[in-house]
Amino acid sequence: MRDGWNFHGDIAFSLENNACHHFKEIMRPYSKIYDADSIEDGHFAEVMIILLREKTHFNNEQYEIDDFIKECGQWIGKGGNEIAPEIADNLYQRFLKLFE
Repeated sequence: MRDGWNFHGDIAFSLENNACHHFKEIMRPYSKIYDADSIEDGHFAEVMIILLREKTHFNNEQYEIDDFIKECGQWIGKGGNEIAPEIADNLYQRFLKLFE
């Protein structure tokens, strides 16, 4: 993790950008769960799961994604301040590799 790391800037905003790109949003998605503020307030795990499932067309044979979701599931509904920075960063880095 870099010096000065923070959930909003290093994860929530970046994840919002991933989602906007995927869903072809041009403007900030204020009313969507993938808005950075919503991600930080408790939709972090949910947005990653939705993006991975959507990108793989909900294919049932995505074992790496299934394993990630099992681990990530315990964080559904948890805000950025409820997840240890190291855990949040690790989950997000794993998400990025799966989302490529």
